[in-house]
Amino acid sequence: MYRGRPMLVVVASACLICFAHSENRAAEIAGWGTVINPDGDCTIREAAGKVAIEIPSTKHDMWYGGKNEKTRFNAPRVLREVKGNFVATVRVTADWETGLSEGGYNGAGLLVWDSERQYLRMERNRFANPAAGTHQLTYTTPLYDLDNKRRFYNSTRDEFFEGRSTWLRIERFGGTFITSISRDGKWKRTGVVATDFRNTVLLGIHAVSSTPSAFNIEYEQFEVKSR
Repeated sequence: MYRGRPMLVVVASACLICFAHSENRAAEIAGWGTVINPDGDCTIREAAGKVAIEIPSTKHDMWYGGKNEKTRFNAPRVLREVKGNFVATVRVTADWETGLSEGGYNGAGLLVWDSERQYLRMERNRFANPAAGTHQLTYTTPLYDLDNKRRFYNSTRDEFFEGRSTWLRIERFGGTFITSISRDGKWKRTGVVATDFRNTVLLGIHAVSSTPSAFNIEYEQFEVKSR
C-alpha cells in the first residue's frame, strides 16, 4: 500500500497464539508487540499473520473522560516500541454496528501511546449518541488526547467508511502525525496533528467497545516502516 523506500519492515508471523482471560503474564506476538489485556477478559488470537480481538459485552475504553475510573484505560491492545519517524498501516475488519441499536461505541485500529497523559487513536468506529436521537455517529479519525483534553477530533452523521474492512495509516514526521484511510488502495487524508510525543513511542493495534454485545475485530497486514 505504501510505496516509499522502506528501511525496516515488520510483518506478523504465522504461528497460532491465544491469550484468554486466564493469561496473566505479558505475552508477545511476533511482529506485532506485547499483548496488553488490562481486565484479563478479552480474547486475543494470532494465526496466519492475522490478529483477532474479542471484547465481551462489558465496557473497554481508552479515554481520560470516562466516568468510571476503572474503565478509562482498560481497552485491549498490542504494542511495540518504535523510535523516530515511521509509516504504519493495518487493515481492520468487523461488524461495526454490532449492539449499537442499544447504544454504545465500537472502534478499532492503530494506536500511538505515550501514557494515559497522551495517546493518538487512529480507528474505524461507529457509535450511538442519545443526544443525536436515532442517528449513529462516526469519528472521522484520528482522536488525539493530551493532558486530559481532546486536542483533535471530527465527527459526522453521514456514512464515512464503506464495507466491513478499512485500511488505516499513520505517518510520523517529528511531532506531526498524518493519518489516512483507504478501501481500494487510494488513500484519503483524515488529519494532520501536531503532538507532544517523545522520539520513542509505543505503536500497535487497539480496540474499544461499550455495547451490550461482544465485539469482534480482525487485523491483518500490519506493517511498520521507518523513514
